[in-house]
Formats: sequence, C-alpha cells, structure tokens
Amino acid sequence: MKRFWRKVFAVLLFVFIAAVPASQASAAGMEEDKNAATTIASGSCGESASFILDSNGLLKITGTGTVSDNSGWSEYLDQVQKVEVSGPSKLESWLFGSHTNLKSIVLGDSVEELGNQCFCESGYDDKVSVLESVQFGSGIKKIGLGAFYGNKVLKKVYITDLAAWCSVDIAYPTDKTAVNYNASPLSYGAELIYKGETVKDLVVPDTVTRIGTNAFIDYAYLETVVIPASVTKIGAEAFKDTPKLTKATFLGHAPEPELFYYSSRLTYASGIFCGDSGAVTIYQPLDDTTYTNFVRFMYSSPYSVTVKPDEDPNEDWPDLYQLKSNVSYVDSRITWAEWNSEWIAHGGCGENMSWILDKNGWLWINGTGEMDSVSAYKYRWSGYSSNIKMLVVGEGVSSISSYAYPCDYNTKGVWLPTSLKNIGSDNFPSYVTTGIYYQGSESEWADIVIGDWNDRLQSAEIVCNIPSVYDIVFVSSVAFDSYSYTLPTERTLQLTVHVEPSNASNKRIQWHSYDPEIASVDENGVVTAHTYGVAAISASIGGQLNTCSIYTLYYDVAGSPNKSDANYQYFFTPVYWAADNGITKGYGNVYFGPDENCTREQMITFLYRTAGSPKVSGSVNFSDVKKGTYYYNAVLWAYQQGITKGYTSGPNKGKFGVGLNVTREDTVTFIYRMAGKPKYSTSKSFSDVVKGKYYYDAVRWAAQNKITNGYADGTFGVGKDVLRKDIVTFLYRYTH
Repeated sequence: MKRFWRKVFAVLLFVFIAAVPASQASAAGMEEDKNAATTIASGSCGESASFILDSNGLLKITGTGTVSDNSGWSEYLDQVQKVEVSGPSKLESWLFGSHTNLKSIVLGDSVEELGNQCFCESGYDDKVSVLESVQFGSGIKKIGLGAFYGNKVLKKVYITDLAAWCSVDIAYPTDKTAVNYNASPLSYGAELIYKGETVKDLVVPDTVTRIGTNAFIDYAYLETVVIPASVTKIGAEAFKDTPKLTKATFLGHAPEPELFYYSSRLTYASGIFCGDSGAVTIYQPLDDTTYTNFVRFMYSSPYSVTVKPDEDPNEDWPDLYQLKSNVSYVDSRITWAEWNSEWIAHGGCGENMSWILDKNGWLWINGTGEMDSVSAYKYRWSGYSSNIKMLVVGEGVSSISSYAYPCDYNTKGVWLPTSLKNIGSDNFPSYVTTGIYYQGSESEWADIVIGDWNDRLQSAEIVCNIPSVYDIVFVSSVAFDSYSYTLPTERTLQLTVHVEPSNASNKRIQWHSYDPEIASVDENGVVTAHTYGVAAISASIGGQLNTCSIYTLYYDVAGSPNKSDANYQYFFTPVYWAADNGITKGYGNVYFGPDENCTREQMITFLYRTAGSPKVSGSVNFSDVKKGTYYYNAVLWAYQQGITKGYTSGPNKGKFGVGLNVTREDTVTFIYRMAGKPKYSTSKSFSDVVKGKYYYDAVRWAAQNKITNGYADGTFGVGKDVLRKDIVTFLYRYTH
C-alpha cells in the first residue's frame, strides 16, 4: 500500500514540475503578445499595391505598380512615423501631404518616381514637419514638383546608389505663374550620405551619361565635383545654389546643357553652376567644339568663375583669342588668360545680322532683316544680360523675333529705328524698367505690330522723334522731396520728384504702389490712403527708379504725439501701439473711433489680446456669451483667471453683460486683476473713490502706476463709460 502511494506522489510531483515552466512560458508569451505591434489599418492603395499601418506608426507599402490611393491611411496620417516602400515603382501626388509626425522614409530599389508634393508639408493648421531622414534606393529616377516642400528639419538623405542619384530629375515649375515649391530633399540643408559618408567631394561614376535636372540643387555640403567623359548632358541647374562648391573638373569635353521650358516653349538655357554658387574654378579641355556648350553653363552665373585648362599637363591650351573669335558668346564674368579687347562679346543673331556687346554695356544689333529668337543659339547674351545697359537696334532691322530677350533688369535705355515693323512676344516684359526711344513719329510707332508680353512697350512713354542714339539725353537720377510721408486714410497726397538732368529726353514718370490695398497711386503721382499700414511707392523714368514710404494713419487719429504741438492727441501713441500689436484694428482698419464707448466684451477682448491670446479650454456659463463669437475665448480666459465674475445679482444676474458699456472703474479693475492684484502704497486719492468699494484698490494701484490720472476736478470718473481712446491708453501705460 505504501508503495502504491509513493508511486501516486511521484506522478503528481512530475506533473507539477512539468507544469511550472509551461506556465512561465505561457506568461512570457502573453507578455510578448502584449507588447507586439497591432494593425491599425490595412488594405489596397493601388491596383496592385497594398499597405499595413501598425500601432508603432510603421506604414509598410508592398506590391507592384503605382501607389495612387491614400484613403486607407489618410485619417491616421498623424500616427504615421515611418514609411517603408518595397515593390511599387511610383508614388502618386500628395499621398502624405501635410504629415505631422512622419520622421523617416525608406524607399526600396523598386521606387522610381515620386509624384508632385508627395511628402509635402503644407503647414496647414500650424502643423510643422518633423521628417528627419529619407533613404532612396537604386531605382529612383524622378522627384515631382514640391515633393519635399516644407520639410525644414530634414537633415539626412541616404542613397544606396550614387550613379542613380546623379541621374535623378527633380522637377521645376513648367509655368511662369507656378509657385516655386522646393522639390529636392536637399533644399533645407540636409546631408547627402553614401556608404556612411557625407558627399562633399563628388566623383560622378563613369556609368553616368546624364546628370539630372536639379540633381544637386541647394546642396550645402558639396565642395568639389569631377565629371567623367561619359557624361554627355547635364540637366538644368544641376548644381545651382551650392555655396561651398569651389572646383569642378571635366575629364572630357563640355557636356550639352539642357534647357528650361515654360508653358511648352523654350525660354532660356540652363545655368549649371548658378544662383548662390560661390567662386568656382572650372578645369576643362577647351576647343572650338566644346566652348559653346561650356559657356551655356554660365546663365545666371555665380559670383565669379575662373577657367583653367585640364590639370593634365599634356593637354594643349588653345589660342584663347582665336577661340573667342570663332564663337558667338563670351561672358565677362569669366576670367580668361591672355584675353583683351574693346568689346566683351560678339556674334551672329540672324541670317544677315550680327551683334556686339562693348565694355560700356551697350549691345549693338546691326544688319538687315529679322533678329533670331534665343532658341536659335546663334547668339548667347542672355547669360550675362545683366551687363546690358543700353540696347541699340540699328537701321535696317525689320523684325525682332519672339523670345529674343535683348535687354534685362539693368537695361536703362532702348533705341529703335523706323525700319522696325514687328516686335515678337516676350521681349520687353514689365520687369524691364527701361526708357524706349524711337527714331520716328508717334503715328509710325502706332503702326508697329507688337506681340504679347511686351508690357513695357505698352506702359512706358515712348519717346519719339529721336534721330539717333547720340541725340538721347539720358535720365541720371530721380529723387523724392522726402522719402517718408504720413497720410490719414481716405485722404490724398501729391508726390513730387526731381529728375536730373532737367532737359532729359524722357519726361514721363511711371508711378507704382507695391501695397495698393494700403495706399494707391495714380498716373499723376497722387496717393490715396485706404487702410492703416505702410505702403511703398516708386517713381521710375528712363531706367532710373526710386522709392518712398507712405505711413497711413487712422482717419480720426491723425494728430500728433508731441505735447507741444497744437494737434496733440494723448492717445496717439497708444492707439498705434495697439494696432501694431494686434490688439485692435479699428473699424475696417480705416477708423479707430476714439470717442466711442466701449462694451464689456470689447474691453475683455483687448485685455485678452494684450496677454497674447493664450489658449483656453472649457466653457463659460454666462447665458449671453455664445460659442463662436469673437469674444468667447476672451471671456472664458478672463473668467478662468478671476478677472471677471459677470453679474451675480440684479437684472443681469448670470450674464457677462454683452452689449453693455464698460465703466472706468470696471476697466481698471479688470487690469488690476490681470496684473495679479499687486500690492501698492500711495497717498493718491479721488473724491469719488470710496473705501470699501470693489474698485477701491484697483483705482489707487492704477494711480500709483500712472495708468490713470483722473480728472482735473479731483475725481476719477466713477460711473462714467470708458472711451476707446482711454482703454488703449490704460493698456499702453500698463504695459510700458
């Protein structure tokens, strides 16, 4: 019997021992399951693509083809912290627009294209991007317009294939009216990291045949670049705005730079090293066949460029003078050895036409017939058109083709002959502040056929009957009587300027307001003030321009802040302090209403804005304060801060008092409570301020701090309605 029970006990003990690790393993498994990520959303996001978003904020996209539908995760976008894409080749536009918590993006080798504004941070609702890093795989080929716009804390861009990145096309606007959204992930100071190292000295792989458009635009870390002979084309602005770039070496002949297109038409050649690129030294073997390509790199050129022969000592350095004589484009901002002439550049610009730019900045067009458009590439002055100060079209020229661009911002004058019968589109746009001088009469000018986008020919005074360019008396300066004026709203001011010399050929002044909603100006220089603010007004004539400032005032606050002046207004400074700090905008930003009464809700709103309009939560129980009104948050804040309690008795019990005029004693009481009911010590007293009243301490504290002085008869003005001018004066004195 004992032997039997021993066996039973042994079996039970075995079962117990075996059960313990099993239960522990079960508990461990339960804990592991408890911490594991769970699926928040999943589904299709394209014809052959799907996604899974887990509770850790990881959004995985798999499949093939195009990712075109974000409806499955859009409502959870604020939970997405990381995006991984593996399989699909294209991400359509705006899939992750206005993200707020996305920190990293990993794009697999399959991803070839990102659509417009794909990862754009719009900034709506004060959202701020926190995106820190992006990784691109070997398949990337195209990044759409604005794909990474607004991601200002993006600091790491990882690439797995340097050749792929060198070839990537990053979009630019294709319409003149398009907003220039930054598409590049490098636009906000990010490092480009390859194999764990920041790319500073770029050696383009010899498998690359084309460097993509904007491939390294805005890249702040690039210092040197070596471009192999395999590269035959370079996209527009490939190295634009690379401030540390100091050296570029071409191992072969200069590649063909590609062109910009706006509205499906060619406008100008690209600048490869341009914008804010620094002082660049370019090493390249030069000959007659490569020179034209090379100089096209200089459109919108950097501050300075030095051209040297290839560093290979066996490379022959050509005869530069002969080289310049055989081509049609020379940029004066490029430093050339052994090169000197009385002209900067010259070349052909039509079948029977030539041009020359002299060292005085005069561009001369000579010959007969039609001047070619810039797309013909028979002349290239656009790369340094900022040097052109005067355009002279010779007698015999009958037509200027569209998009010839014969002048620029700095051009001060244009002389045109009577032989000219046609001016094509987009040659004299509005930004050209030049004077136009014509050989013939007004009636002859009217017969010239003028194409679209020649705003300057429509708006500028055409000075006729100028026999030759040497008969022009140029404007040397234009000056205002004063460069700062004050003008109350709904009033006018006649501006005058002085033009030198007094016998200048051009007599008509072009007036322009940069802020017409604040103050406008007519063709005669009469300014009309519309709303409170500051407006810039310019006067231009004959290529000379100057600007003055118009400081507009409220119609009814147009006196003086100086006590010694006859039109002194003690509230002048407080009113404009309140306006400039967003405390009040008056009535339509035109009138302030200084002598009008102020209601309780207006007063509380002034205090709330003075405090910086802090965020509030909760609700108010006053029956006359409705949610959605402009003063709702102000009243809620004031109630929560103990500044106001509303009416606790009488006919307005339970109400705040919306629509009721606020009294002087209530005003200083509100300010006193906002200040935290500070202690005070003063002997100042007013005959109508009785001890024991709720406003007693507030009035005496305000008097001590010179917020109020009361009236000359020794009273404070208890029971009187406070005026708007007095409220802003109280607040100004309180804050100052």
